[in-house]
Amino acid sequence: MLVYFPEPYRDELLYSLLARYHRHVGSSSPKQTLDDLFGCRGVIARLDLQGSLGHLSTHLPPGWGMSPERLAVDYTLFPYYLAFQPAGIRGRVLGALIGGSLAGLHLLLGLASAASRIRQLRFCPVCVLEMENTHGEPYWRRTHQLPGALLCPDHGVILRSSGIPSALGNRHAFIAATSANCDCGREVAPTSLENDETLLSVARACRQALEFMPQARNRETWATWYRNGLIRAGLSSSSGRVKLNELEERFRDHFGLALQPLLADVGLADMSWLVALTQRPSRALHPLLNILLQKFLKGLVSDEPFGTGPWPCLNPLSGHQGELLVERVATHRNRGRIVGVFECACGYAYARNVDQSSGTLSRPRPLRFGAEFDRQIRQLVDDQIGIRQAARWLHVDPRTVRLHAAKLNLNAIWAAASVSMPVVCDSGGRRKAWMDLQQKYPNLGRNALSKLEPALFMWLYRHDKEWLVTNQPAAKVSRRVRVVSPWASLDLEWMQRVADLAEEIRQELPPRKVTLAEICRRTADPIWLSSHLRRLPNTAVLLGRLRDTTASFQVRRVAWAAHELENAGQCLAVWRIRRKAGLSRQVAMEVKAALELAVSPRVPLP
Repeated sequence: MLVYFPEPYRDELLYSLLARYHRHVGSSSPKQTLDDLFGCRGVIARLDLQGSLGHLSTHLPPGWGMSPERLAVDYTLFPYYLAFQPAGIRGRVLGALIGGSLAGLHLLLGLASAASRIRQLRFCPVCVLEMENTHGEPYWRRTHQLPGALLCPDHGVILRSSGIPSALGNRHAFIAATSANCDCGREVAPTSLENDETLLSVARACRQALEFMPQARNRETWATWYRNGLIRAGLSSSSGRVKLNELEERFRDHFGLALQPLLADVGLADMSWLVALTQRPSRALHPLLNILLQKFLKGLVSDEPFGTGPWPCLNPLSGHQGELLVERVATHRNRGRIVGVFECACGYAYARNVDQSSGTLSRPRPLRFGAEFDRQIRQLVDDQIGIRQAARWLHVDPRTVRLHAAKLNLNAIWAAASVSMPVVCDSGGRRKAWMDLQQKYPNLGRNALSKLEPALFMWLYRHDKEWLVTNQPAAKVSRRVRVVSPWASLDLEWMQRVADLAEEIRQELPPRKVTLAEICRRTADPIWLSSHLRRLPNTAVLLGRLRDTTASFQVRRVAWAAHELENAGQCLAVWRIRRKAGLSRQVAMEVKAALELAVSPRVPLP
């Protein structure tokens, strides 16, 4: 375990943190730094997604609290790359970063092309000056390394490419930021776009995705959100047919001159990805593309939540139904929804609303029916048309017909239906039948009794409701059944699984360190246990007893190394055991004692 490790600066990249360690300790070579940090000299230094985080976490000082998950989320580009990926892929990538293989990882994330991610570290000249004044040294910031972030989100200055690492450089070396390699560099966007509002807005949206990773959703959910946005903007039919030419034209107009350098930064030249995002893409697409489409659609929703007018009149009684005659829409907000009221000159008005969280558009809801509706309902009442036939003629339900007839004080033939009907003489026999049913089934409530005799119940409900209400079974007080939390049984189950997995790890040769990360990797869901450990107190205590400390693990490796050398017929020496066990220069006292014991001559038994 390292005795010293530099304190992370604000927004510092993990690559930068490891590079500063290499410089601060004056390490003799990159391989020695890898040995100190990872316990392995074959680790490759990566700018965006660093691997072997499980090994790195075990070598860092425990006071820092640097778990593998925290290293991935807070110090790499993991949140940005996975911002629009489902939970399954997030867990798979996190497991690969902690201790799995990184092969094919960028392909999985839609970043297979080297042009879709940064190849050389970037910096902001203004930030470098501030870092030197505040900390005495510059460092590489995470937000400057996001593909698509061409301006510094704090200063609006065009970022510069440092040339680090070079194409011929050592791929195992972590190179720290210095005044020399951050002195000048090629600008990553045209100088004319300095402080460009569009580029600055995109850079801040990229930073938002990095610092506050959105809730995990599958690709179909995102595609549905995008389709609804295009439908509201009038850029797609309700069946999902996108007006591609118009969409591309409005998209280019929205981003202007900033669009070309943005797409070039992720290796794209055309706009074919626009339709792919809305058609349930079979493969992952670059996170910047999601950010650009979302900014485009949100801009349209904020300005024109119901698209551009005019809008159709939906009056079924007029001769212009469906024609675009509504010139304006009155909008207001109600519980997170944008409500629009559309009113035609004929008097017909309807409302629709947009859910801002999901982007869905509701069906039209009539508010006012207009003068033609009033004229026709008067005519239907005069002609003594039945209420159901009148409802079909007016394209509404019977209740709406009844309400409007009452509002207009019309003397309709169905008006008597609203008056409670007198109790007929036959109700006496039915009342007795209802009381007998209650005596026969004293434990049943009203709903259960009504299902036993539905015809009897409906007759009393329609013709003798007041008596039925006063002569129904008393309401039963429901007792809440206490639900036993499953965490207690899960705790016991996980105790056994953890104990078995720890024993399985200890039996492996060469020895592997028993850690929470290693145990999690051997489960079906590598993230579940670490995320819910606080709910499993007994498992947490057992885990604390079973997991290896650095010293205890090194003692096991010493015993294994000595046994291997002895089987190979080699003379046991401290330096040989150290090399075989992969020990660093500084070890704990118990490890030194184990080394001395391993090389001490064994006294033969008498």
